[in-house]
Amino acid sequence: MSELTSAVNELLKGKRAEENLHIYTDGLSALYKRMAHLRMAMNYFTFAEVYSDMDVKDKSVFDVQVNKLQKMIDDIILLDKSEDYKAKDIDDFRNEIIAIMEVLTAYVDRLQVCEYILNRVEFRYEECDYGNDYYNDKFEKDIYRYITSDKDNTVINMKLSQIIGQIPMRLSKNKFFDMLRDSFSLYKGSEQQSVDDFAYMIRTAGTIYNPEGFGTMFTDLHSQYEQLASIKAEDITEERFREYRELLTEASEVVERYSDFYVMLAEIVNDVYTIYLNNGALTEVNEIEMLKSIISDSYDMLEGHDIESEAVAMKFMELEGIQERLSNMIFNPESAIDEICNINGEFIDEAGYRSRINSLIVTSKLQSASTFAKLKDDDDKKMPADEAYIMETVDSLVTDFSKLFEEKDRSGKRAVMALVVSALPTFFNNLEEFKQYVHVALSQCTDMAEKQACMSLINLMMASE
Repeated sequence: MSELTSAVNELLKGKRAEENLHIYTDGLSALYKRMAHLRMAMNYFTFAEVYSDMDVKDKSVFDVQVNKLQKMIDDIILLDKSEDYKAKDIDDFRNEIIAIMEVLTAYVDRLQVCEYILNRVEFRYEECDYGNDYYNDKFEKDIYRYITSDKDNTVINMKLSQIIGQIPMRLSKNKFFDMLRDSFSLYKGSEQQSVDDFAYMIRTAGTIYNPEGFGTMFTDLHSQYEQLASIKAEDITEERFREYRELLTEASEVVERYSDFYVMLAEIVNDVYTIYLNNGALTEVNEIEMLKSIISDSYDMLEGHDIESEAVAMKFMELEGIQERLSNMIFNPESAIDEICNINGEFIDEAGYRSRINSLIVTSKLQSASTFAKLKDDDDKKMPADEAYIMETVDSLVTDFSKLFEEKDRSGKRAVMALVVSALPTFFNNLEEFKQYVHVALSQCTDMAEKQACMSLINLMMASE
């Protein structure tokens, strides 16, 4: 480890590049390989236990991807047949999982719209602890006190967004579109990719993003959503409200269960990909063999063999503390990779190290906290976004939102606007503007059930601090 540390320090000074790049790439690759085996052993064992406990119906949803995973693990990890695979094979499987998660995320966004509408009719049929006296005399003061109780601007802005998402939404379409345009003006001169990412966030929050497979994947879930999408606040009876609430709970639980499973699956694929990219690195044999034995047991569990979970869990006792030590060892060489490339870039290309460095960069993304991180940057999108590019992006959003609003009743439009506005950058110049916005929104609301929903939800938010 001291040799790797020395190599990092010298590369950051541009010294002895040829010798140190060899030490650096070999050393960091070996650490990544060890970490991936360890993470995979833990994640895969948990995955196998969760899958084994599933009912037949849920298993049938995941079987195609689970079978692909099993073959990949058997070939690459257990049989050491990495040569039978190309990086694209694993990349395609990873992208398949990401595409599925985009569909599930689209359901999450749409169910939030349904929840927003139901929340605002709940107190037609339920008792509420808050009434007009509190609404008129104390509510605004409590909101302002909540916002100003923290001095950190990041936290304050987060609280502002939370409040804006819950107070009565009374924006006109034109005012809503103006707010979109103002938000995008902040991105002038930034990379086009940043503009695209922001637009994607708005599209998902506003339910105008329709990923491929939405409506055809998870047909039972889609059927539940279609029933919920027919909600019209003015037509909801108490009986229908309770039916919708139960249906929303069921659908939300399905989405959460499926999403959790695919996140676990993606984490394992990231570890397999890491091992594939760094398979040639030399590591301590006994440790890797111990981890492979856990992976093998987990593989057999998924294949339906009777494996004693407690016996597998006992093997982890021998690995206690390794993950923390590896994380500490990886941190410095990983965090220095961009600077090392900038300082030694010419030599990296001349000496043929570019491919190995690129593999390490991809690996760092695979092992990051962002399970679905984009592995390769789109160089075309690194260009600065000029006014024309931003206007084209905003105009496309306005067109799509206009079409969506034509299909929705008043409660549906308000729900979408509230969820989008709460996701925008803070648009107040000062807290007085925020106070005025809240005051106008609250004073314009004449629906007692909506008032009580706002008071209940915001007080729940404030109480969780």
